[in-house]
Amino acid sequence: MNNVLRDQPGYRIAYDAQSLTTRELLSLVIGGKNSEEVARSLLERFHGIRQLYQADIEEICCVLGVGRKTAEKIKAALHLGLRLNDPVEARVSINSPDDAANLVRYEMSLLPVEYFRVILLDTRNGVIGMEDIYRGCLYSVTTIREAEVFKPAITRMARSIILAHNHPSGETLISTEDIECTRNLINVGRLMDIPIVDHIVIGSNNRFTSIKRERPDIWIGENKSPTSK
Repeated sequence: MNNVLRDQPGYRIAYDAQSLTTRELLSLVIGGKNSEEVARSLLERFHGIRQLYQADIEEICCVLGVGRKTAEKIKAALHLGLRLNDPVEARVSINSPDDAANLVRYEMSLLPVEYFRVILLDTRNGVIGMEDIYRGCLYSVTTIREAEVFKPAITRMARSIILAHNHPSGETLISTEDIECTRNLINVGRLMDIPIVDHIVIGSNNRFTSIKRERPDIWIGENKSPTSK
């Protein structure tokens, strides 16, 4: 085998994919004669793969050599990679804060604005769905509407729910608003017989904080839940 061929990204993706750089992987997605140059320009323009993931199609098209079809391919490839974390076959069960965080942190750590999400659980703590309740703005005790938080659980007949939101700043420290919001929703959940199992705060680099683990006192008086381990 020609050594020059062995050095090509197209060969190495089949036999030594781990050795490929981000630029080389991106160039394979782009394809074409100038793919490596275009990949380099994209990574320089967006300062790495994270901001490229967050960019919209129009922003990507502003880079020289990138047409709309190529931009769509890039976005599709980046989102496809995240699907590796999707549950497959058997329903995923949540038995700890780590289980809950693993379900959402890879995607939510990349989001450029704050999202507030609800994870719906069945009677065996299996995940039956997830829904975004708020996006693009900071939430607070006074702005969150309890009906919006619990509506998906009622519609899907969930036994309990887990709350999750991201901090675009990258920090995972629990704020006063996080505590008060969680406390309020726990009380509402008790009245509706839809317990709040945990509230996961997602930061950067896949870091997270479980409010249940950090502040178990908020749940005092509640029956033991799967993330209390």
